[in-house]
Amino acid sequence: LALIKLFQGRHGLNNDGFIGDNTIKMLNMSISDRINTIKVNLERLRWMPDDYGEDYIFVNLADYRLSLYKRNRLTAQHKVIIGKSYRKTPVFSDKMTYLVFNPTWTVPPTILKNDIIPAMRKDKEYLKKKNIKIFKATALKAEEVSSDDLDWENISGKNFPYTLVQIPGPNNALGQVKFMFPNKYNIYIHDTPDKQLFQKEEKNFSSGCIRVEDPVKLAEIILKDLPEWNRQKIDSIIATKKEITISLSKPIFVHILYWTAWVDDNGVIQFRNDIYGRDSAVLERLRKRLY
Repeated sequence: LALIKLFQGRHGLNNDGFIGDNTIKMLNMSISDRINTIKVNLERLRWMPDDYGEDYIFVNLADYRLSLYKRNRLTAQHKVIIGKSYRKTPVFSDKMTYLVFNPTWTVPPTILKNDIIPAMRKDKEYLKKKNIKIFKATALKAEEVSSDDLDWENISGKNFPYTLVQIPGPNNALGQVKFMFPNKYNIYIHDTPDKQLFQKEEKNFSSGCIRVEDPVKLAEIILKDLPEWNRQKIDSIIATKKEITISLSKPIFVHILYWTAWVDDNGVIQFRNDIYGRDSAVLERLRKRLY
């Protein structure tokens, strides 16, 4: 039982000693499979920049984990939830420049089309329950529109002339804080009201953005270099339920990774499930290049 738990821990599984489907899958991986996984991830390591930055964040999607390094030392680790298999979170690097407490959430077009409109057709009170308001831009201001005035049965996500905004609060889709590193994918790190999902073994439930566990603690650590920003002040800001933006004194590099194998600080090789099925494409390119 102890060896099974140890094996599960090395493979990012719930180390409860129960031999479920995911444990069986990992046990059945052959030596050649493991060698190929190592090759793929050595190639991914080659893609990384020589300098990660003095302060930086690694988000390993395959490990569902965020690691914060300050002055090149590991300072904090948090579980994360990543994009669903059909809304995969991309791999890229950028710079975090500001945080937003009590964020509003502007519904993006894909979620409007795939989630909001179908939900409204089933339940006309859906937007009210979610504290989402509808606005139509005019020449002078954004004018609020009642959901009852829209024909949801015939409305389309294309050329939708309104903006849907969820007001701040504990049930906001972004939770109480979001961490912004502007990028072409419109991906960022944020809180979530669905805390129970962090206890799942596989954590691919989002629409692409990265949800982080205990985000207020992460914000506290990131802002620690600013003496006026302590946990008491952060809590008082959140209690106002008013949106406020805090610029960082210096940017933090954010590296979104997809590593299915690596060596940990104890010299033990770790393996993770190829949740997005990305390893085979890299392996195929390596084979074409090498043979």
